[in-house]
Amino acid sequence: TNPWYIYKLPFDTGLIAKVRFLIKQKDGLKIKKTEKDAVMEGNTIKFRLSQEDGFRLNAQLPAERQLRIKTVAGDLFKTKVDNFSIDKCLDQEVL
Repeated sequence: TNPWYIYKLPFDTGLIAKVRFLIKQKDGLKIKKTEKDAVMEGNTIKFRLSQEDGFRLNAQLPAERQLRIKTVAGDLFKTKVDNFSIDKCLDQEVL
Protein backbone atom coordinates (compact mmCIF):
# COMPACT_ATOMS: atom_id res chain seq x y z
CA THR A 1 0.00 0.00 0.00
CA ASN A 2 1.01 3.59 -0.43
CA PRO A 3 0.94 5.21 3.00
CA TRP A 4 -0.28 8.71 3.72
CA TYR A 5 1.51 10.78 6.36
CA ILE A 6 -1.00 13.24 7.80
CA TYR A 7 -0.23 16.18 10.08
CA LYS A 8 -2.65 18.53 11.85
CA LEU A 9 -1.09 21.98 12.20
CA PRO A 10 -1.82 24.74 14.71
CA PHE A 11 -2.37 27.15 11.78
CA ASP A 12 -3.93 27.20 8.32
CA THR A 13 -1.84 25.68 5.52
CA GLY A 14 -2.44 28.87 3.48
CA LEU A 15 0.31 30.43 5.61
CA ILE A 16 2.93 27.93 4.37
CA ALA A 17 5.68 29.25 2.10
CA LYS A 18 7.89 26.15 2.13
CA VAL A 19 7.55 22.67 3.55
CA ARG A 20 9.81 19.63 3.67
CA PHE A 21 8.74 16.12 4.62
CA LEU A 22 11.87 14.04 5.22
CA ILE A 23 12.55 10.36 5.79
CA LYS A 24 16.04 9.33 6.80
CA GLN A 25 17.68 6.02 7.56
CA LYS A 26 21.12 5.23 8.92
CA ASP A 27 22.60 5.28 5.42
CA GLY A 28 21.25 8.75 4.58
CA LEU A 29 18.26 10.85 3.53
CA LYS A 30 15.92 8.63 1.51
CA ILE A 31 12.84 10.75 0.79
CA LYS A 32 12.38 14.50 0.54
CA LYS A 33 8.95 15.88 -0.36
CA THR A 34 8.09 19.56 -0.84
CA GLU A 35 4.98 21.72 -0.91
CA LYS A 36 4.49 20.58 -4.52
CA ASP A 37 3.99 17.01 -3.25
CA ALA A 38 1.64 17.98 -0.42
CA VAL A 39 -2.13 17.93 -0.19
CA MET A 40 -3.05 20.93 1.98
CA GLU A 41 -6.51 21.80 3.27
CA GLY A 42 -7.41 23.89 6.30
CA ASN A 43 -4.92 22.99 9.00
CA THR A 44 -4.12 19.55 7.56
CA ILE A 45 -1.13 18.64 5.39
CA LYS A 46 -0.71 15.19 3.83
CA PHE A 47 2.06 13.44 1.94
CA ARG A 48 1.69 10.13 0.11
CA LEU A 49 4.59 7.85 -0.68
CA SER A 50 4.74 6.18 -4.08
CA GLN A 51 5.85 2.62 -4.65
CA GLU A 52 9.16 3.98 -5.91
CA ASP A 53 9.56 5.94 -2.65
CA GLY A 54 8.91 2.78 -0.66
CA PHE A 55 11.55 0.86 -2.61
CA ARG A 56 14.18 3.42 -1.55
CA LEU A 57 13.68 2.38 2.08
CA ASN A 58 15.55 -0.52 3.66
CA ALA A 59 13.26 -2.73 5.78
CA GLN A 60 16.31 -3.88 7.77
CA LEU A 61 16.97 -0.37 9.11
CA PRO A 62 14.91 1.84 11.42
CA ALA A 63 13.66 5.08 9.88
CA GLU A 64 13.04 8.64 11.07
CA ARG A 65 10.58 11.19 9.69
CA GLN A 66 10.16 14.90 10.26
CA LEU A 67 8.08 17.77 8.88
CA ARG A 68 9.70 21.22 8.55
CA ILE A 69 7.75 24.37 7.65
CA LYS A 70 8.54 28.00 6.83
CA THR A 71 5.56 30.37 6.83
CA VAL A 72 5.06 33.38 4.58
CA ALA A 73 5.90 35.53 7.65
CA GLY A 74 9.26 33.73 7.94
CA ASP A 75 8.40 31.71 11.07
CA LEU A 76 9.94 28.23 11.25
CA PHE A 77 8.26 25.11 12.63
CA LYS A 78 9.26 21.47 12.84
CA THR A 79 7.81 18.30 14.27
CA LYS A 80 9.76 16.10 16.62
CA VAL A 81 11.74 13.37 14.88
CA ASP A 82 9.49 10.31 14.78
CA ASN A 83 11.09 6.85 14.68
CA PHE A 84 9.22 4.14 12.77
CA SER A 85 9.65 0.75 11.10
CA ILE A 86 9.53 -0.08 7.40
CA ASP A 87 7.38 -2.94 6.13
CA LYS A 88 9.20 -5.44 3.94
CA CYS A 89 8.17 -5.96 0.32
CA LEU A 90 9.05 -9.26 -1.31
CA ASP A 91 9.77 -7.81 -4.75
CA GLN A 92 10.64 -4.49 -6.38
CA GLU A 93 8.05 -4.57 -9.16
CA VAL A 94 6.08 -1.34 -9.56
CA LEU A 95 2.44 -2.29 -10.05
